[in-house]
Amino acid sequence: FPDLKEIDVSSNPINSFDVFYEQKLLEKINVSSTGLSSLSKFGSCTSLTEFDCSKNNIYDLSDLEYLVKLTSLNLSDNNISDISVLSGLSLLRSLDISENNIYDISSLFNNIRLTSLKANSNHISDLYVLNNLPGLKEICFSDNNISDISYLKENSSAVTVDLSHNSISYISSLKEMRNVVNLNISYNRISDVSALRSMKFLSKFIADSNLISDISPLYSVNDISYVSVKNNSVSADECNKLKSEKNCTVVYD
Repeated sequence: FPDLKEIDVSSNPINSFDVFYEQKLLEKINVSSTGLSSLSKFGSCTSLTEFDCSKNNIYDLSDLEYLVKLTSLNLSDNNISDISVLSGLSLLRSLDISENNIYDISSLFNNIRLTSLKANSNHISDLYVLNNLPGLKEICFSDNNISDISYLKENSSAVTVDLSHNSISYISSLKEMRNVVNLNISYNRISDVSALRSMKFLSKFIADSNLISDISPLYSVNDISYVSVKNNSVSADECNKLKSEKNCTVVYD
């Protein structure tokens, strides 16, 4: 199929990926959930812009260095620990590296075109790289080892932020993220949410299982429509007051 531009064989057990070798015109490939363990047959697909190889057994990304036209890459749910090769993919706008064995994401420092970065369920603790990615609109780092989120203050364009299931105590740096619409900080150690006052566009706020007792900063949020503060110390009276004054859904226990 020398003129093939797009192929989707996801969720099919495939024994051989030889068909992809020398497919230089392919622009979109989806091989999610196919049993793929090596990317060696894809290095020659140099026209690729979108590549989904999630839910496989991949650990070596070295063959991606030739796919410099990639704008969207999904590597989630594999056995990846080293993502250094991604530093050469300067056109990337969407990247999903969730559910791997990744500790270090510093190699993404120069991927300045990224607008979506998902890295849930890894071992990441250092978010310094975000200091150089101001164009991010989607930031997802749920289920990692994060305690310091001070570098997020440069991500003023962010719309969706998920920092749930970490070890975060302070979120003061979030006050610079004025365009956030969806925020999840559940399962952390947060008590003070005063930073939310600056989030005038915040619509959905999830903060279950923290140390929060005061949600009054949400009174300053014009667009709030859904709040979940289960397993905190917020009183029923305060939750009902917020529900009444802002005409929003408030979930609590």
